[in-house]
Amino acid sequence: GPTGTVTLIELPAGAAPPEAKAEEVLDVRGGPSRPGGSDLAGAKILVVDDEEAIRRSISRYLRRLGAVVVEAVDGAEAIERIRAEPPDLVLSDLRMPRMDGIELYGTLVAEHPELTTRTVIFTGDDRKLTEFLGEGPSPPVLSKPLDLTELAAELRAQLQRAG
Repeated sequence: GPTGTVTLIELPAGAAPPEAKAEEVLDVRGGPSRPGGSDLAGAKILVVDDEEAIRRSISRYLRRLGAVVVEAVDGAEAIERIRAEPPDLVLSDLRMPRMDGIELYGTLVAEHPELTTRTVIFTGDDRKLTEFLGEGPSPPVLSKPLDLTELAAELRAQLQRAG
């Protein structure tokens, strides 16, 4: 309408907060580097974390961005899933029982080197992190609690670099 018009939109109590809508708009406008813009539409992402609540919330967020999400509870299960069908991106916690993020990354280096540049690690444990980063080339590491917007941006950047 003409300039100076104020439009008030009232949302029902159960509706998504307005910022979620703005975020979706930004995602789509990221550019044509991938079909469907630079968002994560169609990207297959493996989310590895032994803490179900965290794994669930990350997975739910990524699915909202259009990603196809596969979940694993630890490095060992992640490797099984990768061998069965390699994902586009791997997102893993560092500290887990059975096989942690360090071992998982080491296995990727050995078996699926193409995935090492498409892996994001997250952790709340700085000691473990120092140990991990001391071992040569390493993927980006985000600290917990995760900023999901930052996470999505990092995953997008990796997809773009991978082509």
